[in-house]
Amino acid sequence: DVQPLSFLPPIYATINGLTAVVLVAAVIAIKNGNRKLHENLMKTAIACSIAFLGMYVAYHMTSDSTKFGGE
Repeated sequence: DVQPLSFLPPIYATINGLTAVVLVAAVIAIKNGNRKLHENLMKTAIACSIAFLGMYVAYHMTSDSTKFGGE
């Protein structure tokens, strides 16, 4: 019996938003010809995405399903 990880949604939502910002910065970096910065930003975005996915799956594995209330 595992307790729900109810503290995770705001954390993984923030990480997801941070990923979007990093991706925009990566586009700007490559447009400016800064290939090394672009590469580092893309690696950071991938790491953030993996962290998001891990937390998202952990949260949904430990929380109860929400029933659909419609028809």
